[in-house]
Amino acid sequence: LECYTTLGYLAAHTSTVRLGALVTGVTYRHPGLLAKIVSTLDILSGGRATLGIGAAWYEREHLGLGVPFPPVAERFERLEETLRI
Repeated sequence: LECYTTLGYLAAHTSTVRLGALVTGVTYRHPGLLAKIVSTLDILSGGRATLGIGAAWYEREHLGLGVPFPPVAERFERLEETLRI
C-alpha cells in the first residue's frame, strides 16, 4: 500500500491516532508535492499528521519502483531543499 494514501484513509476512520510515516525519502516525491501531501493530511486529520523525512538510502526499492537513485550528495541537497519548503 502507498503510505500517504493509507494515512488519508486512516485519518477518515479514526479521530485520535497520530498519523505519519517513520521516514519519507526525499527521492520519491517532488519537494513541493510532498509538502502539499503532508499538509493536506494534517489539515484533514485535524492536526494529527507528522513528517519524518530523510535523504533515502534503499537503492533496491528505487530500482523496484523505477525511481532514479541519485548519489549521496544529490540526495542530501534534495533533503535540504525539502526542509526549506
